This record gives sequence, C-alpha cells and structure tokens, in this order.
Amino acid sequence: MRSGIINIVIGLVGVVLGLQLIPGLPRMTLIGTSSSQLLAVFGGVVAAFGVYQIWRDKRR
Repeated sequence: MRSGIINIVIGLVGVVLGLQLIPGLPRMTLIGTSSSQLLAVFGGVVAAFGVYQIWRDKRR
C-alpha cells in the first residue's frame, strides 16, 4: 500500500509540473523529449497505477 501512495504522489507531481500549474517554475519536460504534455500523461499513468496498487491491496 505504501508503494501505491508513493506512486500517486509522484504521478500527481508529474501532472502538475507537466501542465505547468504552478506559475514561476521553469518549463519541465519528460527526459528524452521536449514535451511537457508527455510528462503530464506519464504522471497520470503513474498515478493511475498507484490507485490500482492500493485497490489491489485492499482486496487481499
């Protein structure tokens, strides 16, 4: 369950930085690309995986 929470936090940080929701921060991009939208998408996938991990652990 702890890894699921960590994945949610990291994913949400990726989404926030990718969508540039905090003014004043430099433009963040996904490593190997120059796209901040891909960072937001990847962050969303990581957060969704964290939600799945927590859901899976609750069922056991």
